[in-house]
Amino acid sequence: GEVAERFRALIEGHTFSHGQLLTASLGVAEYRRGEGLGELLRRADAALYDAKTRGRNRVWPSLTGTGPEPSPA
Repeated sequence: GEVAERFRALIEGHTFSHGQLLTASLGVAEYRRGEGLGELLRRADAALYDAKTRGRNRVWPSLTGTGPEPSPA
């Protein structure tokens, strides 16, 4: 999550040549031993959807079977 948050902040703070401000929402999932790539990507995609529905411009971890919900950015 820390790397994704740094990446999100860099995008938000960058001045792009076209002059528009851009933001990014990122979903992250940690690999689980024995998990297939498809399941890992499915969990990351679900986390991305959650990030967007919670207000965008944030990093949101996969919550499937994990601890408490993260704090909003």
